[in-house]
This record gives sequence, C-alpha cells and structure tokens, in this order.
Amino acid sequence: MSRVPYFPQGMSFKVSPVASMADTRAMGKPVVVNGGDIYVTAYQSRYGSAADIMTGVNQESVWSRIDFTTQTFHTQKKTEREYFCQYLQACKADGMDVYLLEYTTDHKLIRRIKKYCRKKKYDYYIADSLELGI
Repeated sequence: MSRVPYFPQGMSFKVSPVASMADTRAMGKPVVVNGGDIYVTAYQSRYGSAADIMTGVNQESVWSRIDFTTQTFHTQKKTEREYFCQYLQACKADGMDVYLLEYTTDHKLIRRIKKYCRKKKYDYYIADSLELGI
C-alpha cells in the first residue's frame, strides 16, 4: 500500500495515482491495474514503459462479453478481442504479468481461451457466473 501523509481534518490534499503507484512499486509491492487500457497505453507512449508504476494488468472480457440486461454470456466481438489482445501483448512485452477474467459456460470458447492463455503465458480465470464462483 502507498503511504498517505496525515492531514488535519478539513485540510485537503491530492495524491497523484502515478505517484501512489510508483511509491507502491518502490516498496517492492505488486501493482495490478484492472483494465486501464487507455491510461496505460498513453503512459507507455509518453514514457516508453509502465514498469515503474505497475507489475501487471487484469483484463475482463477479452474473449467473452456479458449482456447485463439479460444476464447472459456471449462471445466477444472480433474487433474488441483484437484490440484487447494487442493491448495485453504490449503489456506483456513491457514486462507485466497478464491476467484475463472471462465469463462463459461455452466449452468451445473455454478451450480457445485456455489455449490462447497457455500460448501467451497469461494467467486466467473463467467464471461461469457473475458472482465469480462465490
């Protein structure tokens, strides 16, 4: 966890997310960003790497998607999948651990996800419900 200085009640302060993440990394602690593709990509573009602020990325619904209206699972659209696959590959190339969280009960899709993750050396969790097995 990052250190946050004590301020008397009523006194406001702002802590930059980057500073907080960098402090956490400096303490040798892992920092995993959930999603964050726009922010992480912009940071990598500007500074060349995000290794100073994060150790990993978790991305949901790369291969699967959720229809929250009907509470059903579907296969992700190809354009979305390709976008996130490129993002995750850039993160892996930057030295990050990559985690996928997928929602599906489709056995064929589960096999594809497992094969893809083994090939890329990504960790994954495939949930068969929105409750994540809880």
